[in-house]
Amino acid sequence: MGGVRASPLSNARALPQSATAQTATQTLIRKFFSSFLWCKRENFNLMALSFVAGPGISFVCQTAKALEAFSIAADDQSLSIEPLCASTHIEPRPPTPSHVTCRVDGSIFFFVGDGSSAAFSKSGVYTWSDEKRRFLQQLDVPLPICALRLENDRLYVVTANAIHVYNVKEDGDTILKAVCIKTPPNPDGVMDVCCPLLESESVILAFPGAASGTVQSVDVLCAQAATHTLQAQKHTIVSVAFDRLGLLLATASVTATRICVFNRSTGTLVYNLKRSWLGGAPVRGLCFDHSSRCLLAWCPKNNHIARYELSTAAAVTWTASELQHIACRFLPEEDARVLLVDAEVGVACCFAVDAAKNTAELMCRANFGGCAPLSSLGATAAAAAAASATASAKQRRREVLSVVL
Repeated sequence: MGGVRASPLSNARALPQSATAQTATQTLIRKFFSSFLWCKRENFNLMALSFVAGPGISFVCQTAKALEAFSIAADDQSLSIEPLCASTHIEPRPPTPSHVTCRVDGSIFFFVGDGSSAAFSKSGVYTWSDEKRRFLQQLDVPLPICALRLENDRLYVVTANAIHVYNVKEDGDTILKAVCIKTPPNPDGVMDVCCPLLESESVILAFPGAASGTVQSVDVLCAQAATHTLQAQKHTIVSVAFDRLGLLLATASVTATRICVFNRSTGTLVYNLKRSWLGGAPVRGLCFDHSSRCLLAWCPKNNHIARYELSTAAAVTWTASELQHIACRFLPEEDARVLLVDAEVGVACCFAVDAAKNTAELMCRANFGGCAPLSSLGATAAAAAAASATASAKQRRREVLSVVL
């Protein structure tokens, strides 16, 4: 399966403020997306999607047929998506998990069972080596798993009342349990981890506290470390995120109309961001840019996205109405270009955000994961094939008309 490069597109922009312009722009975006939804993967059946921690941008997704990992690169004109490994089809076939992650190079996958059989329980984490073509160690935890995360060879397994931390050795055959952190009820698996730049630095976990609207944090590396509690919101916490250096902590709640950003060390409120653009739907994703000057927030329920300039609290908002299951990230070293990945239809899109004009321009997009027209032929050949198919359809229509007439 080869990589895919997509040509730029510049006629679809973020939703403007006026209702007329908004309707016109929505029509443009709908026409744009409908032009490539025809190459949606047959039986793609997305089960899980997660970004992989690393220096660049990569992500892993679970389908009915395989585990697949991809790396993404973008320039001013195109988006390139390359597979991280040659083949990820597993025998025996894995279940339909809701949580999956992998190493940055795509060599080892971790996924959670679905309980459909005794071989794949909901409380089991299964390790697959793509290089060795076999299952490695299996982890069993007491309760069903709510979230799964791999950071710097530490595997974080989140259940409804605990976070289990494991150290993963280089070969993947040895996975040792490091610590189990008891947490208040956390059925949605909300958590984030601040990964140190140096081995000697603290590894801080953040998760919802016992009282409504609170966030608790604890140092994973210090067995005697106290748990710190921060009153971040008034209602139930649904999303938390650290910046790259672990200095800032962003929080969002289920019903509040703001996103609060705190100084992690002092607990001081640094930024108070309005989020009325969501229309009542809760934020389910938060992400800082590389320099911690901007914050990205999104809601998969209605595919609303907002990019905040933290110093001014100004937000550029737009809606990816034709996508179905999005996850978002800033491009590396960028604060003005945003990547949206929709594994439901196997599409990644890159938007350029212009804060001065309050717009987000769709620059380019690319299909991934075996969409036949693009991945097997390439973007140029796919366009030619589409044109040929259109010409053939017109010719058949002319032939039918001539017979009728």
